[in-house]
Amino acid sequence: MLAAYIAFFAAYFSFFLLLSLKNVIGEDKASLISFIIAPNLIAPLLVFIAYRFIYKYEKSKFTLSIVFLSTSLLLTLSVFIFCFIDSLESNMHIRSINLFLIWQIIMALALQLIIYQEQILLKRKKIK
Repeated sequence: MLAAYIAFFAAYFSFFLLLSLKNVIGEDKASLISFIIAPNLIAPLLVFIAYRFIYKYEKSKFTLSIVFLSTSLLLTLSVFIFCFIDSLESNMHIRSINLFLIWQIIMALALQLIIYQEQILLKRKKIK
């Protein structure tokens, strides 16, 4: 629980660090980049690092692929929602998507896959 709070606050404060880019790339682009990178790249990576110390899972190709796939899925969804939402304003179903709820589901599934990777890989070997 403490690890999740630490990851949250680190990502929260990185949001403000990314907003400091507004002098370089403009205020609108800096806020968009900070809304995409802080919760969807920095926070998941910090959560994976924190839970690695708690659950002591091994760093394998399977773990790295799950981390990569989950963060890339989160980034892709956030870019889609934040960048292309203006062209889809007529569709109210797209506007009602809660990105933070999707974040929790993706992270929970990814952490379950990582924590139980030994059982998953053993079952996969038995099938072959």
